[in-house]
Amino acid sequence: MRGAMYGTSYFQSVLNESDVRLLTEHWLNENNISFLSTFADNFHLIYSIYINCNNTINGSGGTAILVCKSLNFKLQNLNITNDRMYGVKLCSDKYYDICLICVLLPFTKFSSDVYMNYIDELCTCYDTYSEDCTTIVGGDCNIDLTSNSTSSKLTCFTNFLNDRNLCSAPLLQGRVGPKYTFRSKDFTKRSLLDYICVPEYLSNDIFTLEIKSNCSYEVSDHYAVFVQMNIDL
Repeated sequence: MRGAMYGTSYFQSVLNESDVRLLTEHWLNENNISFLSTFADNFHLIYSIYINCNNTINGSGGTAILVCKSLNFKLQNLNITNDRMYGVKLCSDKYYDICLICVLLPFTKFSSDVYMNYIDELCTCYDTYSEDCTTIVGGDCNIDLTSNSTSSKLTCFTNFLNDRNLCSAPLLQGRVGPKYTFRSKDFTKRSLLDYICVPEYLSNDIFTLEIKSNCSYEVSDHYAVFVQMNIDL
């Protein structure tokens, strides 16, 4: 999003049909977080921000996870100290735990080395938490898996998925909506950059998969990825 305060109506509508929401925002700051909490008071709000994000021209990393309070999960923050990644464990006394990792990976102005360093950290985080519980990764990955590129960034991200048997929605069958999540204002540039990456054994439990194209460009140049899953929670 371009700023939480610019998309209040849209964001509220998204929350109304969500149990969990992963949010990425280049200018996510304390003001935006405070504003989010005022109209999302029925959600737990867990976030990571870059303390100097207001002083950068192109923004920086910022991730947030919103979990509906009515689910009655106990939340444990994952030990991830990074402005571009944040995670939480959803703990239940009755069922198995789930870890969620939200990412905003570096965009094109950053070098391949910087991007791959973040992927290395993501690999470490995923491997650590997936040993004990189902782990799902989602957010703005700033790489187009449908591209014919042979870039080192694409290879690195693809290897992360393949080595861990992760399936990336919205590439699974049954997707509704456009084939891209990012578009320029004049639609001359369109890319699939946003994903919900689930373990392969959960891919058949997805019964709704949609790229929601009802978000105006003034609110965000990214569309939301909406996934509904049958998980025995």
